[in-house]
Amino acid sequence: MSWLTELFCPGLVEENARLRARATYYADRTEQAENLATARGWNEKRQAATITALRDQLAEPPRTDGPKPRKGTRLGRALIACAVYRQQIAADARLIREQQRRLDDALGLNSPDVLAGINWQATREDKRVSP
Repeated sequence: MSWLTELFCPGLVEENARLRARATYYADRTEQAENLATARGWNEKRQAATITALRDQLAEPPRTDGPKPRKGTRLGRALIACAVYRQQIAADARLIREQQRRLDDALGLNSPDVLAGINWQATREDKRVSP
């Protein structure tokens, strides 16, 4: 703009710059909105394809022969590992019970005298302490 415009229309340069900045801002926003709409359309197409594929899988009868899916194999391995772990725990518990029984026998804790005195605290009378 010339100096004459500034002379006869003060503030027009600033107003023009402000309007250009606002137009650029709205142009950027419009471009962002168009990109978002394109992305949403692509996502909707992808979701529709996924839904169609899942419906087709559900419509098929389950396979009984051939290789199992990887997830089933992984689950099968986990179940087998769990069963082995539980067997090991049960074997360890049996071993501990047997060793405890042998220790009690060696120390004489299973003798009839010990078993007879099992309730000695219930029948005990406290001694009086003289002052």
